[in-house]
Amino acid sequence: MKKLIACLLLLCLLIPCAVLADGLKFTDIEPGKEYIIRLEKKIYLDPKGPAAQYYIAQGCATDGEHGYFVTHNKANNQDAVWRVNLSDWSVEQMEYALPLGHGNDATVNTKTNKLYVVNLDDPDSKTLTQLDPATLAIEQQVTLDFGTYAMAYNETRDQYVFGLGGGYDIVVTDGEFNYIKTLPGVDTGLVRQGMECDDKYIYFVQWDHQKYKNYVVVYDWEGNFINNIKVDYWVEIESIIHADGEIYLNFYDNGCTVYQAILSEV
Repeated sequence: MKKLIACLLLLCLLIPCAVLADGLKFTDIEPGKEYIIRLEKKIYLDPKGPAAQYYIAQGCATDGEHGYFVTHNKANNQDAVWRVNLSDWSVEQMEYALPLGHGNDATVNTKTNKLYVVNLDDPDSKTLTQLDPATLAIEQQVTLDFGTYAMAYNETRDQYVFGLGGGYDIVVTDGEFNYIKTLPGVDTGLVRQGMECDDKYIYFVQWDHQKYKNYVVVYDWEGNFINNIKVDYWVEIESIIHADGEIYLNFYDNGCTVYQAILSEV
């Protein structure tokens, strides 16, 4: 009987957490509340053979059905791009020796069906490289009017958001990269990595390289700071995507490891 009671008590403690973890979406985030992100592993992208040196995780993007993950080869300053089916996390294609610079972030314009990668290695970091998501072939380069390290696209607004180079501010452009406005960002002092957006919020992932801590910094589309959420993992975070209401984070873990983000209130 004592064992039965103990099991029931344990079940009562676990059920609310499970419901909260399954039910709390990132669009539920509010100012002034404390949250934590725990992780559920989805895939480890481990290059082999002639592509073995393309293992440094960088930016990622999604069209809602596929994830596109950039891994970097520091020796030749080139990159690989992986297309992963998000329904079963199978790798459909990987192309390497692509001249994408640092490949720090990426996004898919779901209206034009074009994949863009942030190069982040020219003198003022204004270069994006456009690829065909179906073939992963490079099509052209785009030169912005400002430097950037991260980007994301929102189809509802038909707008891009960018992390402005050299700081924490946010640049908003239309779907043809025409400047609209700059939103002030909060100087967290953390290493700026990739970003994502949805209809409600803009998300930046940032890394404390001294304390080995990761965060997701959240703004609304008016530039209001909403929250700074700790990620319960010490490995360096790189970028963030969202698909079908879920958030996924990738990390540089001697390769690219992708996790689903499980959000709960502390």
